[in-house]
Amino acid sequence: GVGCASALVSSSSPDSVKGSGFVVATRADGAQLSINVSLASKANSNGRTRMEEDYFISHLILRSIELISRSETGIEKRDETLTNAGDIITEEWGTALAQKEPDEDTAFSAAQRLLDGDEQALVLLPVYKDGRPVRYR
Repeated sequence: GVGCASALVSSSSPDSVKGSGFVVATRADGAQLSINVSLASKANSNGRTRMEEDYFISHLILRSIELISRSETGIEKRDETLTNAGDIITEEWGTALAQKEPDEDTAFSAAQRLLDGDEQALVLLPVYKDGRPVRYR
């Protein structure tokens, strides 16, 4: 299975430098793709509306699900792309937090990574056994 989550932040100010988006897709085996987006300033993006930003991020969600479902396990790489509109898209491939540090408390490790600035957002999902949550992923 594949899980995916996203977040989008934008500004209504015409002088706004940029907005940002974040998409993360994780496979059941721990393979993970994180996509960070720095949206172009409103001047560079021809006044992109919030609906157009949502549309843009929704395509990245679908792309991340497609890419992660086709990828090999164990890929560790980082790619950065500049779109014609001036958006910067950074793809980071790796392994989910729970897979990297199996001996550490997952919730504590996730909080520490957020505080250290290593991650912009994390989603903790319960792992069930016999119908009861037994740990987080």
